[in-house]
This record gives sequence, C-alpha cells and structure tokens, in this order.
Amino acid sequence: MWKQVSIRWQLIALMSTALILIQAALFAMDYLSDKHQRKQLSIEEAKTLSHALQHDLVKAVIAPRADTYSDISFRVSGFESVMMLAVLNSEGMQTLNYVREGFTPPDNLAIASTPETAFSDRFLHIKQPLVVDNYQFGEMFFLIDMEKYNTGLRQQFKNRLVVFLAGLLIALIIAWYISQNYTKPFTRLAEAMHNAKPENLNFPKVHTHHKNEIGVLYQGYNQLTEEITDKARHLKYLSEHDTLTGLRNRYFIEQKIAASLAEDGNQPSSLLMLDIDEFKIINDTAGHAAGDDLLKQVSLLLSQAVEDSAVLARIGGDDFMILLPGLDENQAQDYASNLAATLNGFRFTWQEHLFNITCTIGGVCYKPFEFTPQSISIALDSAFYAAKAKGHGQTHFYRPDDEKVQQYRSDVETVSILRDALLKGEARFELYAQAIVPFQKETTQVSYEILLRLKDAEGNLVYPDVFLPTADRYQLMVAVDSYVLWQYLETVSQHPEHIRNLAFVNINLGGATLNNPEFQEKIRQAISTFDFPWDKLVLEVTETSAVGNLALAADFIQYCRKLGMRVALDDFGTGMASFEYLKHLPLDVVKIDGSFVRDMLDDPVDRAMVSYVNDISKLRHQETIAEFVEFEEHEKLLKEIGIDYGQGYYLEKPKPLQDWL
Repeated sequence: MWKQVSIRWQLIALMSTALILIQAALFAMDYLSDKHQRKQLSIEEAKTLSHALQHDLVKAVIAPRADTYSDISFRVSGFESVMMLAVLNSEGMQTLNYVREGFTPPDNLAIASTPETAFSDRFLHIKQPLVVDNYQFGEMFFLIDMEKYNTGLRQQFKNRLVVFLAGLLIALIIAWYISQNYTKPFTRLAEAMHNAKPENLNFPKVHTHHKNEIGVLYQGYNQLTEEITDKARHLKYLSEHDTLTGLRNRYFIEQKIAASLAEDGNQPSSLLMLDIDEFKIINDTAGHAAGDDLLKQVSLLLSQAVEDSAVLARIGGDDFMILLPGLDENQAQDYASNLAATLNGFRFTWQEHLFNITCTIGGVCYKPFEFTPQSISIALDSAFYAAKAKGHGQTHFYRPDDEKVQQYRSDVETVSILRDALLKGEARFELYAQAIVPFQKETTQVSYEILLRLKDAEGNLVYPDVFLPTADRYQLMVAVDSYVLWQYLETVSQHPEHIRNLAFVNINLGGATLNNPEFQEKIRQAISTFDFPWDKLVLEVTETSAVGNLALAADFIQYCRKLGMRVALDDFGTGMASFEYLKHLPLDVVKIDGSFVRDMLDDPVDRAMVSYVNDISKLRHQETIAEFVEFEEHEKLLKEIGIDYGQGYYLEKPKPLQDWL
C-alpha cells in the first residue's frame, strides 16, 4: 500500500508523523514530570502538616477530647489534598481518624500495615512516627490525593496542543512546497516514462538544468532510451530482413500475406515463389562463398525488376518470395515470365567457373479470405512443385484441379505418413519377405528379399509404388533404408535358429543410400551391435541409380565386401548401357528385370536377352536372379538357361517377416 503512494504524499506523511511523534514524546515527558512533581509536593505537604500538628496530635493520643479532635479536623480540612488522617498510639490502637467529608477510603486500605511511604494510583500513603522530645507517642498516617495539586499541566497541554497544531499546519505547508519543488523532477521523469510508447520506439526526452544527482538521473534515462531505441530498431531490422542479402525475410512477408488475406475489399493479389535451379551444384562446385555472392547478385537483379509496391523477400536458402498487391492472375503470369526471362539470361562468373542461371517460379493468385495463411502456403508449394516438375526455367500458377497440384498434395500427405512411421508414431512400417528360390541346387536353407509395407494411422495400406518414389523425391530414402536394415537385424537377432537356416537376405537400397555417410555409419553401428553373419547380407541397388553412386562408394563397398557382404544389381536391363555396367561395377549378383522374364515365353528377343545376361554374368562369376516368375513354364525355361535363382508369385507370395521366423 505504502509503495503505491506518490513520493509527494509520502514526504508529507513522514513529516506529519515525525511531528506527531515528537509532540507525543513531549506530552509524555510533561506528564511524567508532573507526576513526579505531585509526588514531591505530597511528601513535602505531609511533612509540613505532621510538624504543624505534632503537639495537638500528642494531646489526642494522651487525652483524647472532642474539642481537640474538632480543632485538628478543622485545621486539616484546610489542606484540600489531605483526604484522611489517622493517629495510632504506641499500642497500635487508633485514637484519631479524620476522613474528609464526601471521601470514601479505598476498600483495601490497611493503615496498620502501610509502609512509611507508598504510592497507589492517585494517592500517597505515608506513615510517620509521632515523636516529641525524643519520645515516640505513636504514629501518624496521611492519605493525600495528588490530583488536588494545581501544577498547570492541563494548561500546559492546551498550550502545547495549540503550538502543535500550528506547527503541523506550517510543516504541511513546508512539506507541500518541498514536495512540489523536489519531487517535480521525479514527476516529470515518471510522466515521460508513462507517455513513452515502446511499441513505436517513441520515448520522450527529459531536460533539466540540475547538475546534481537529478541531472545524472535525467542523463542516464535519456542515454538508456536512446540505446534501447537503437537496439530495438536494429533488432526490428534483423527480425524483418535477411542478413545476407538485405531483403525482407520470411517473417516480414508472412505478416504482409496474412494482412492481405484479411483486408477489406475484393482486390486481387498474387504471390510468387522463386528459386535458383541447381543452386546446390554451384555451391558444391565453386564453394559457399560463390553461392552467397550469387544470392546477392540475384537479390539485386530482383530488387531492380520488382515494382515499389511489391514485397520481395528471401525466405531461406535460394528461395525467394514476392507479394504483388493488386495483380490478377494474367498480370502476375506476365510479371513472373518477365522475372524468369531476367534471371534465365544471367551468367554468373566465379573465379574460373561460369554458370548459366535459370530459375523456377510458382505462383498463386487470390482475393481476401479465399485462403488462410496455412492453405495459401500449401497452394504456393503445390504450384512451385508443379513448375519444378516441368524442368528448369519454368513457371506455374496454382489451380485447385491441376493434376500436378494434386500430385503434390498427395506427396505432402505421404511424406507426413512416412515421417510418422519413421518416428514410430501411429503410422507404421511392416517388414515382409518374398522367397528367392534356388533353381540349380537343392537346399533346406531359405533365402528371401525384404519388402516394405506402410500403413497410415487408420491402418490403411499405402502402396510401395506411392510411398517409395515420394520418399526418394523428398530425401527420405536414406532414413527408410536405415530403418529397414536396423529393424530386420534387430528382429532376426532374436531368432538365432532362423539365422542358421538362412542362406542369404536381399535388402533394397535407394539410389544414393550406399554413398550416404549417415547410412555408412549406420552399417558400422550395426556391425558393432549385432552378431550377424554378414556374408548372408546382400545389398541391392537398382541399375538406374548404380552408375556414379557405386563408383563414389567404391571404398565403402570394398569395406563391406571384406566382411563378406555382397552387392546385387536390381532391375538389370532397364538402363541404356546395362552390359557396360557388368564389366566395370563391383557386383556379386545380377537380378534380371521382370519385363524380360514375363514375356520370354512368347518373345524370343526377351528369351535371348535373359540367356545373354546369364552368360555374361557367369563369365564374371556373378550369380543371377530372375524376377516375375509367374508360371511353371517360366521356372522350367529359366532352369534350362542356367539362371541361379527365381523370385515371383508362382514360387511364393510375399508374407510378413514374422511368418518366416
């Protein structure tokens, strides 16, 4: 409560309280002094009275008579403070007892046991010996009312009260004056702080001629607000601008987009997303410094190309976003085409490197309340994805019924399911296995290829030809392949009898997985974690992804082969230079693509192709596996050709891995 009171009123209250306490102390001192004075007066009066009545009191003891008693009573009555007088003889018998008219002695009064001098409330009890010529005739007792003395205390209290009230009034006036003058600087400072508008970086300045602490305080306030303003402006700039290019950033343009979606009226706006094609290649080839310089030059080109009313922002990496207020779809398409033409003709030089730059642009045209900030972001991504799918240097605008947009939406949903499954959420992966049957030998051991199934949170099946291409497009294949490898090893390691009866297992890998450092590290972790016979593990890569990836991963493949692992080339025959691969790639197994096997019964060219692949593979000591064995005639013909293994629905359909254990 006290802290909520202003300094002015605190000062007035403190001065008033101090005066009241001082005056109360003076009143207390006067009271105590008066009390002490009354005690002294009563004692002196008792002594004077005893001395004056001494002889008469002796007579009252020796020869008590009525006239003696009357004379003594008359004389004592002249002393207003004496309420009672008693005389005791030497035997303690009371011979005289005077009580002032109208006075009633206290009930607990015991004259005989009263000490020589005692005080009780307002009375003095005093007992003195009655002595004449050194002979004690008895004792005298006086009861004196000290309140009967007129010491002037009341008048003194009245005078002090008048002086106090006058002093208090003067003190309040002085306190008000002091508070007005000495608290004014603080009041001005408080008003300046109250009137400040930090959200607008508006801090009123305060000025003073004081050179003392007030001057230091004002100067400190002004310096502090200046520093806060500078820092806040800098932070605001950083929060709304990209530090590399100086353009607006994602936060700023998203605020503008949200405002345009909620504004009044029916005015159209358009939103573009632009990125530099093959920017990663430039970064990898010439270095990040070159990439940063390219981003600065592209930002400059875009700044010169866009209108003042447009909002240009770099939202991350090589991605840019442009908000075009007032432009409908036709105008925005022309605008995007002009931007693309500007950048597509740009040649970027860095040291000895020269790059021809192209860009991809996706766009959305909208009116207020047609989208939410979230839905317009999805629509813009859809359009951008569709432009990317067309190739380099292309533009595409969003339409709800666009096939490519629908594909993107499907991809977004599939990616969400994939990530949930990788995190072992409500969606889940399931491992299946399909038998790989030996054609040229009899064995009790089993061989199979691991297949992957995906179910969403509701248990609905997501087909491999949907989620695997999506995982590849969105750089999730390494995570998926790592999951499959680890989950398989973790599962079969709990069944050592199954491992002993296992001839080999094929595990498919995405195009760049084998060359990925994270997957290579996962393999090393698996080797140190699981007690698995690694010569039974075959890593499959498709023919279309093998070129380049296997060459780059040569050292790691050599490491795996030293442990006994083998590498298989899947879907052989679908590439443009398939037989060249057989000569140069480090392969142990060749899987012949099912398209040749399926038609080999009716097409002699396909039959010759299967036979030729088998012959070449045997020359290089490579085993062969034929896919899509769907009929008994397939099996017979493949055995005649000399194919080592077959795989297909005729031989055995895929079933959950748990059924194999």
